[in-house]
Amino acid sequence: MKKFLLIFLLLVNSAFAEDALQKVRIDLFEGGQNSHDLSHIIDAKQGTLSTNTVIDRKGQLSKRRGQELFESDLSNTAWTGLGIFTPDPNTHYILAASGTSIIRSDTTPASWTTVNSSNPLTAGKDTEFLQANNLLFILNGTNNTAAYDGSVWDPGSSSTASPPISVTAVWLRNYLFCAGNPTNPDWIYFSNNLAPRTFTSTDLLKINTGDGQRIMRLESFKLNELIVYKQSSIFVVDISGATPLVDWTVQPISRSIGLASTRAIIDLGNDQWFISSEPFAIRSLVRTAFDKLMIDMVSQSIQDIFDGTGARTINKTVINKSCAVFFDNKALFAVPTGTSTINDYVVVYDFIAKAWYTIDGWYPAAWKVFNDRLYYVDATDGRVLQCFGSYFSDTASGPKVTSYQETPSTPVTFEYRSKNIDFDVPENFKFPDALDIEFGSTGGYNATVYLEIDDRGWQTVGTISLASTVPTLPVDLPIVLSSDGVARKTFQLQKFGEFKKIKIRVVQNGVEQECRLRSYTIFAKIRPWRRE
Repeated sequence: MKKFLLIFLLLVNSAFAEDALQKVRIDLFEGGQNSHDLSHIIDAKQGTLSTNTVIDRKGQLSKRRGQELFESDLSNTAWTGLGIFTPDPNTHYILAASGTSIIRSDTTPASWTTVNSSNPLTAGKDTEFLQANNLLFILNGTNNTAAYDGSVWDPGSSSTASPPISVTAVWLRNYLFCAGNPTNPDWIYFSNNLAPRTFTSTDLLKINTGDGQRIMRLESFKLNELIVYKQSSIFVVDISGATPLVDWTVQPISRSIGLASTRAIIDLGNDQWFISSEPFAIRSLVRTAFDKLMIDMVSQSIQDIFDGTGARTINKTVINKSCAVFFDNKALFAVPTGTSTINDYVVVYDFIAKAWYTIDGWYPAAWKVFNDRLYYVDATDGRVLQCFGSYFSDTASGPKVTSYQETPSTPVTFEYRSKNIDFDVPENFKFPDALDIEFGSTGGYNATVYLEIDDRGWQTVGTISLASTVPTLPVDLPIVLSSDGVARKTFQLQKFGEFKKIKIRVVQNGVEQECRLRSYTIFAKIRPWRRE
């Protein structure tokens, strides 16, 4: 009898173990997007796609805010540059290159003012702005380097005693360094000390002349170093010596990696991040503990965007239009993808969450941080837009319409795609039971939930209202109580049938609508292994 009872209990326990529900709970998204690795081996808190999201300090995914118009435009041609200028402590301007004009505005949206009416520039040239002392220099690689003091426009001169035609410049240790001259593209010219408009013809550095590479960008580093980015190489100029040229030194950092775009670099203090020349990637130039400058790749998680293996990849033929900025503890890189000839995709690294995510619906040609706000020149038209300004909606892109003084009306599409979930037994079939998903309650609108079984395409699971689940009294009993601010729903998944791996997708698309994804849990029964 005891033997029979023991056998019976073993059989019951075995059957129970086979049919017991297993669960996988994901309640942290701080790992962000990792689209490069196989989706079944990435960390549980990472997703294969995280678009138009923000990762908060608790690891929750929230929809990003949208954009709004800074102010009305003066033309219907795409603008080619954006800058800021502070001629004195109480005056602040934002400037743009609009056709042949340089236009300015103060912090309050108003009409633009043209500052070079009597000295038009060549239209369609990428334009850079650099402040040196109380002067703003304007560089486009074609016209003489002009200067502006807030009231008087100096068109510059072709004289060797004036700033040369340049595409990039740096104000470092009271010298104005200029490079990118069309005649001598690998030379660096520098001004007299404390006199940025005065140059001596012999004051110049030739950076590895003869390699056939033009200088793409000059960037200051620390107190006394100038990083020189060429097309396929990088050098450092140490200007700490007392006598220019005699005591200054030039050393190579890399002879195989350069800069893909003049605007695709940001300075992080002890580090510089940039989009490199081929093989394209976002790389870091950092000083090590041994006082050496090293280059390392930092875009591994999203490298499929740059190496051509992802669902969305860069357009290599126009990668020279990419641009970058650092704002609010985030590095933002705008790149062209697919067949787009303008930047139509933004990859973002959050230094707080230490994670990547992406943004679409923005078309930056150049970025600028002004009064703690982020702006960009729209590559599709003549306008400056403020980022993260409007409430979860964007300004429409595309050709100029009657006016861009409009209320943002384009939805921001929040989307999250999980890794492939296999319950740590990839060889076994599972039978799905339920999906429990939780959001912050943000309004009386819906989010849509999808799943993909064994890479066979997305299927709609259903929608969930993002209104709070707290009951409003009076209410009929019985009721289910939950904390205020929670929107939760359980979806039954039995109808979808067996799977070996499953992936979850969440989409919320609406104007003026927020979305905060907190967690989800998948329940399933693990089947014994069998031959298929």
